[in-house]
Amino acid sequence: AYESRRVTRAGDVIDVEISFVPMRDHDGHITGQLALTHDISARKQLVQALRREEARWRLIVESAPHGVIIVDHNGRITLVNRQAELSFGYTRDEMVGSPIEMLLPMAIRDDHVTVRTAYLRHPEARKMGVGRELFGRRKDGSDMSVEVGLSPLESGSEVFIVATVVDITERREAEQRLASERSLLRTLIDALPDLVFTKDLEGRYVLCNAATLQHVGARTPEDVIGQRIFDVYERDLARQYHDDDEQVLRGATVLNREERGVTADGREVWFLTTKVPIRAADGTVTGLVGVSRDITTRRAMADALSLSETRFRHLVESLPQLIWTCSPDGLCDFLSPQWVAYTGVPAENHLGLGWIDQVHPEDREATITAWLAAVTGDRDLRLEFRLKRHDGVYRWFDMRAVRQRDAAGRIVKWFGSNTDIQERRHGDELLRRAQKMEALGTLAGGIAHDFNNILLAITGNAKLAVEDTAPDHPARESLLEIEAAANRAGELVARILSFSRQQDGRLQSIRLQPVIEEVLRLLRATLPATIEIRPRFAPDAGFVSADSTQIHQVLMNLATNAAHAIDNRPGAIEILLDSVDVDADFVESVPGLAPGPHVRLSVIDNGCGMTSDIVERVFDPFFTTKPPGQGTGLGLSVVHGIVRQHHGAITVYSEPRRGTTF
Repeated sequence: AYESRRVTRAGDVIDVEISFVPMRDHDGHITGQLALTHDISARKQLVQALRREEARWRLIVESAPHGVIIVDHNGRITLVNRQAELSFGYTRDEMVGSPIEMLLPMAIRDDHVTVRTAYLRHPEARKMGVGRELFGRRKDGSDMSVEVGLSPLESGSEVFIVATVVDITERREAEQRLASERSLLRTLIDALPDLVFTKDLEGRYVLCNAATLQHVGARTPEDVIGQRIFDVYERDLARQYHDDDEQVLRGATVLNREERGVTADGREVWFLTTKVPIRAADGTVTGLVGVSRDITTRRAMADALSLSETRFRHLVESLPQLIWTCSPDGLCDFLSPQWVAYTGVPAENHLGLGWIDQVHPEDREATITAWLAAVTGDRDLRLEFRLKRHDGVYRWFDMRAVRQRDAAGRIVKWFGSNTDIQERRHGDELLRRAQKMEALGTLAGGIAHDFNNILLAITGNAKLAVEDTAPDHPARESLLEIEAAANRAGELVARILSFSRQQDGRLQSIRLQPVIEEVLRLLRATLPATIEIRPRFAPDAGFVSADSTQIHQVLMNLATNAAHAIDNRPGAIEILLDSVDVDADFVESVPGLAPGPHVRLSVIDNGCGMTSDIVERVFDPFFTTKPPGQGTGLGLSVVHGIVRQHHGAITVYSEPRRGTTF
């Protein structure tokens, strides 16, 4: 029997092992026992030390970040650590005692036995499978990429193999993803039409895409990688690019710089270039990356657009029309200088729908309605309305607008113009009046002829009756009254016939000034002394084809009407005679004239004036503003007929014209 005890010897505590041996007599009977004591303190300390070392070693193995597997010379697993369990999915008990091939793919298990046997003949510390990819097999049947390190371990006469196994599946997958992403990135960079490149601190190319190679005329990246800028471009361009590179490598950034370039075939191009520094984790600059976009076409388009805008501006500024543009929703965003000059209102006050404020109040609602209908509808706009001038006078304008559409058919802009049609409308009104007067003249002429025949019968019979009656006959006085009334009616018929241009005048070449001077002498004798007559004759007023008697009648009618407008108040009548060259624009505003040189006679007074509705009817037959019994309404009608018969035209203005003294 054995027994371990801790005893004290000479004051020291020691560990002893006591052996108990029985003592026997000659007959073999136990008569006692012999106790043999051995000091085992040193041995026990050695065992404890070995156990501590083994625990430390096991702790190291267990805490290793990779799997540790120890295999004996028969290929059986004798020890595994926790990481090996986690990597392969087996428990420690499942692996210890099993062949190492259980952790390998099925396809290589047989070959591995041969490899393992060969390794035991020449064991050494090394990596397994250098140059090729190794795989392990998990308990769930899935494969994993591994790195394996081998090291022999001798224990007495037996040799063990210590294998460190690192699961690199995630790293391999990450490497594959990175390689795939790099390939994709490279494909994308090469597919870009922009020039993409990187350079190191020495200014050497590190990377460049296909567009860069094509631009410099290189076939492969190796023709450019490692080259400096002066090795790739001609000197002037290289110096320009090099200066930018130097700034970027010192930490600056070059953004959207337009710079000239020359292609490999000598064609000049323009680039929009951005260069930024590449920085390490600590912020130091390690290189640069640059991107250059070919903007040659865009630059040409911008130049063409600028030229087009310049032409548009010059055209707009040279046109007499008021030009404007609007956004798709109908809000004004541009006005030509003519519009601002015409209205005298700053452009910003017209923007949006502010221009509506300049439209005549009577036309405003119709204008807004028509404008909004065009904006929301699908038709171009044409509209006439009155627009206020800077002096407060409203004039008629013809507004036209068309849409500009993009490729998809969407409205992107409205372009419009406003044309002053005041004179045209005035000409249209004159033409309308002339046509009305012609129709009335025809009617009056027909009536006058028929009435004249009746008057001839009345006058003739009245004369015969007077001759057949004695002077003291009671009916004689009545017959004389009938004859006098018939004569007055005859005079009225004559005036109607004159209005209807049924009486032809004798046209001959005359100067109007002597005719006018004769009329003025007559007027000075008949008009009140409170009315001043102011003649003004231009020396270049030449000869005209006219009937002096009818011109005399025209001027007498006009001057008499002017005197009636002044009434008994002090006033003046101005008679102007000058020459004028009638052009196409003037003919459009005053129909009835032929282009060429004409003589103009103007009669201006500072009397009471006329309202617009009176101006519209002033030449109508039998229309008069005088009280009953004081006018027949044929004076101006006759004037109109005479002027038309002389192939001229007559216009009436309710306010003084330019060149008058009042």
